[in-house]
Amino acid sequence: MDSPTPVTANPPARSGSSPSPVRTVQPTQPSQSSTPAPAAATVLTLRPTSVQEYCANGQWPKTLSVRNSGGGNLNWSIGQVPAGVTVSQAGGSLAADASQVITLGGRTEQQPANGRFVIGFSSNGGSAQVTVNCA
Repeated sequence: MDSPTPVTANPPARSGSSPSPVRTVQPTQPSQSSTPAPAAATVLTLRPTSVQEYCANGQWPKTLSVRNSGGGNLNWSIGQVPAGVTVSQAGGSLAADASQVITLGGRTEQQPANGRFVIGFSSNGGSAQVTVNCA
Protein backbone atom coordinates (compact mmCIF):
# COMPACT_ATOMS: atom_id res chain seq x y z
CA MET A 1 0.00 0.00 0.00
CA ASP A 2 1.16 3.36 -0.91
CA SER A 3 1.27 5.95 1.83
CA PRO A 4 -0.62 9.09 1.15
CA THR A 5 1.38 12.10 0.11
CA PRO A 6 0.97 15.05 2.47
CA VAL A 7 -0.60 18.07 0.87
CA THR A 8 0.67 21.54 1.71
CA ALA A 9 -1.87 24.28 1.49
CA ASN A 10 -0.79 27.61 0.06
CA PRO A 11 -2.69 30.71 1.12
CA PRO A 12 -4.65 32.33 -1.63
CA ALA A 13 -2.69 34.84 -3.65
CA ARG A 14 -3.41 38.50 -3.05
CA SER A 15 -3.97 40.89 -5.78
CA GLY A 16 -1.30 43.55 -5.90
CA SER A 17 2.44 43.50 -6.22
CA SER A 18 3.74 43.23 -2.63
CA PRO A 19 3.05 40.86 0.21
CA SER A 20 1.28 42.23 3.23
CA PRO A 21 3.66 43.60 5.88
CA VAL A 22 4.11 41.79 9.17
CA ARG A 23 3.07 43.86 12.15
CA THR A 24 4.64 43.44 15.54
CA VAL A 25 2.93 45.02 18.50
CA GLN A 26 5.27 46.25 21.22
CA PRO A 27 3.94 46.45 24.76
CA THR A 28 3.52 50.01 25.98
CA GLN A 29 5.97 51.04 28.70
CA PRO A 30 5.65 54.18 30.79
CA SER A 31 8.07 56.82 29.64
CA GLN A 32 10.70 57.90 32.10
CA SER A 33 12.04 61.42 32.09
CA SER A 34 15.68 62.10 32.74
CA THR A 35 14.82 65.67 33.70
CA PRO A 36 15.42 66.25 37.41
CA ALA A 37 12.63 67.58 39.58
CA PRO A 38 12.62 71.38 39.66
CA ALA A 39 14.41 72.97 42.60
CA ALA A 40 12.37 74.76 45.21
CA ALA A 41 11.84 78.42 44.39
CA THR A 42 13.99 81.08 46.00
CA VAL A 43 12.26 83.33 48.53
CA LEU A 44 13.59 86.71 49.71
CA THR A 45 12.94 87.37 53.41
CA LEU A 46 14.01 90.50 55.33
CA ARG A 47 14.23 90.92 59.10
CA PRO A 48 13.23 93.29 60.53
CA THR A 49 10.98 95.11 58.09
CA SER A 50 11.02 98.31 60.14
CA VAL A 51 13.88 99.83 62.19
CA GLN A 52 14.43 102.93 64.35
CA GLU A 53 17.75 104.65 63.57
CA TYR A 54 19.50 107.94 64.35
CA CYS A 55 19.92 109.05 60.76
CA ALA A 56 21.21 112.60 61.36
CA ASN A 57 24.00 111.87 63.85
CA GLY A 58 25.36 108.70 62.25
CA GLN A 59 24.16 106.25 64.92
CA TRP A 60 22.83 103.08 63.28
CA PRO A 61 22.38 100.49 66.05
CA LYS A 62 20.24 98.03 64.08
CA THR A 63 21.21 95.50 61.43
CA LEU A 64 19.11 93.98 58.67
CA SER A 65 19.10 90.34 57.68
CA VAL A 66 18.59 89.24 54.08
CA ARG A 67 17.66 85.55 53.88
CA ASN A 68 16.90 82.96 51.21
CA SER A 69 14.05 81.05 52.85
CA GLY A 70 13.53 78.94 49.74
CA GLY A 71 15.70 76.69 47.63
CA GLY A 72 18.08 77.39 44.82
CA ASN A 73 20.36 80.41 44.64
CA LEU A 74 18.95 83.84 45.57
CA ASN A 75 20.49 86.85 43.80
CA TRP A 76 19.51 90.09 45.53
CA SER A 77 20.26 93.80 45.37
CA ILE A 78 19.36 96.97 47.24
CA GLY A 79 17.69 99.84 45.43
CA GLN A 80 18.52 103.49 45.87
CA VAL A 81 19.19 104.78 49.39
CA PRO A 82 18.98 108.46 50.44
CA ALA A 83 22.03 110.68 49.97
CA GLY A 84 24.52 110.18 52.80
CA VAL A 85 23.21 106.74 53.81
CA THR A 86 25.54 103.79 53.24
CA VAL A 87 24.98 100.03 53.24
CA SER A 88 27.61 97.42 54.07
CA GLN A 89 26.66 95.34 51.04
CA ALA A 90 24.45 96.44 48.13
CA GLY A 91 23.79 92.97 46.76
CA GLY A 92 24.86 89.37 46.73
CA SER A 93 24.00 85.75 46.27
CA LEU A 94 22.65 83.38 48.91
CA ALA A 95 22.29 79.60 48.85
CA ALA A 96 19.14 77.93 50.24
CA ASP A 97 18.53 78.80 53.92
CA ALA A 98 21.52 81.18 53.99
CA SER A 99 21.42 84.75 55.27
CA GLN A 100 23.52 87.92 55.14
CA VAL A 101 23.65 90.71 57.72
CA ILE A 102 23.50 94.25 56.33
CA THR A 103 24.44 97.32 58.34
CA LEU A 104 23.37 100.86 57.57
CA GLY A 105 25.60 103.85 58.17
CA GLY A 106 26.41 107.44 57.26
CA ARG A 107 24.38 110.56 57.87
CA THR A 108 21.37 111.75 55.94
CA GLU A 109 22.03 115.12 54.37
CA GLN A 110 18.55 116.25 55.29
CA GLN A 111 15.77 114.74 57.34
CA PRO A 112 13.59 112.57 55.06
CA ALA A 113 9.92 113.43 54.56
CA ASN A 114 7.73 112.08 57.39
CA GLY A 115 10.96 111.25 59.27
CA ARG A 116 11.38 107.96 57.46
CA PHE A 117 12.55 106.38 54.24
CA VAL A 118 12.21 102.99 52.58
CA ILE A 119 14.99 100.75 51.33
CA GLY A 120 13.82 98.45 48.54
CA PHE A 121 15.31 95.01 47.92
CA SER A 122 14.83 93.09 44.69
CA SER A 123 15.78 89.54 43.80
CA ASN A 124 14.95 86.50 41.72
CA GLY A 125 12.89 85.39 44.76
CA GLY A 126 10.66 88.45 44.96
CA SER A 127 10.98 91.96 46.34
CA ALA A 128 10.64 93.41 49.83
CA GLN A 129 11.33 96.62 51.69
CA VAL A 130 12.52 97.93 55.03
CA THR A 131 11.15 101.14 56.53
CA VAL A 132 13.77 103.19 58.36
CA ASN A 133 12.30 105.57 60.98
CA CYS A 134 14.73 108.37 61.80
CA ALA A 135 14.92 109.60 65.40
